[in-house]
Amino acid sequence: LFSLALSFLTTSLLFVTIDWYYYHYLSPGRDVDAAICSDWSCRFVATASKYVVPWNAFRYNSKATNLAEHGLHPRITHALVNMPMMFGPLSLVGYFSCIETRKEYASSSAEACFRRVLCQSTIITGLLVLSCAPHQEPRFILPCIVPLVFLYGQRVVGMDNKQPNLKKRAILTTLWVVFNSILYL
Repeated sequence: LFSLALSFLTTSLLFVTIDWYYYHYLSPGRDVDAAICSDWSCRFVATASKYVVPWNAFRYNSKATNLAEHGLHPRITHALVNMPMMFGPLSLVGYFSCIETRKEYASSSAEACFRRVLCQSTIITGLLVLSCAPHQEPRFILPCIVPLVFLYGQRVVGMDNKQPNLKKRAILTTLWVVFNSILYL
């Protein structure tokens, strides 16, 4: 877990530094702190609040007046509207599987349990964090597709060996095809 956190932190800092460097030197006229700070690290800290994209996105999205220009939504929009709209039956299977998870843990190996918990936590945490913002666009939850497909994709298209019930497979496959056909039109 520590190595995962360290990798995330290192990668994030690398991307933020590259982004800052690119945009900082793209418009050098905006550098008001260059006279005060002579070395690179001092200028980075002094101008980070202007150029660090995640921080600026957080500051912008934390003000309801800014988001009102784009439309405000109830906090539960991602869970009730955007997830089913973006992922269809896959999101419904994901919701029901999170409820039935305890039974599956008892019959799985520790590694399989860890992967399942990690993916489910990614989905749930992402949904909860993104639901804090009053402006909720479906594209914000697009990264949830990877853990959803990893965990439940085979189940939805009827290829999961854990589902001996052929009627349930047929219903899920039909639901998947109908959903995608309707959205295609």
